[in-house]
Amino acid sequence: MRERARGAELMDDPAADEASLLSAHRFIRFVNRFLNGARVSAAAFRRLAPGGTLLDVGVGSGDIPSAIGARAVGVDLHRGTLAVARRWSSILLVRADGRRLPFPDASFDVVHAAMFLHHLPDDDAIGVLREMDRVARVGVVVNDLVRNRRALAWAWLITRPVHADVRHDALLSVRRGFRRNEALALARRAGLGYLEYRAHFGHRFSLSGAKPCTTRS
Repeated sequence: MRERARGAELMDDPAADEASLLSAHRFIRFVNRFLNGARVSAAAFRRLAPGGTLLDVGVGSGDIPSAIGARAVGVDLHRGTLAVARRWSSILLVRADGRRLPFPDASFDVVHAAMFLHHLPDDDAIGVLREMDRVARVGVVVNDLVRNRRALAWAWLITRPVHADVRHDALLSVRRGFRRNEALALARRAGLGYLEYRAHFGHRFSLSGAKPCTTRS
């Protein structure tokens, strides 16, 4: 647990079948709803730009932007995941790489990523953060997993009733999560030193903040 684990989650495989993706995202939606994930993002969004526009990078099934209730666009590169999002979400969805977002500078008030950065190696995560900063007008919100033994034990406990593939990904997600110093270091390396770290119930953390010299309308 001293360093982030390597290896890809099963749901990240471009060939992952629909049934597996539905099962994985159904579990993530449960975690986001009942273990604080959606509330963390919604609270950070309200602090920055209540009533503003939102870009969700790594949108998954679309549950968090739907819960926030913002005028939102969701981006994901995984075709199967976008198919799941179209089943469960009514927001506008775009297939794109988070490292090369197809939007002009300052296109959205807030750019957000939940449970996404831990899927990426550090250099790719830094690239995504830079793009999030570029596209954001007001600020950036990151919501992700804390990596420690207690979080791993908790993930093991709550995934006992679920499919083995979902359990595999949940445990690997924690092992690929971040410690406080690692999350802040990624933000600094990406040039987003304005982001503030907050720890939350459910072994979640957020990095959020307003861009310097932001002009709000």
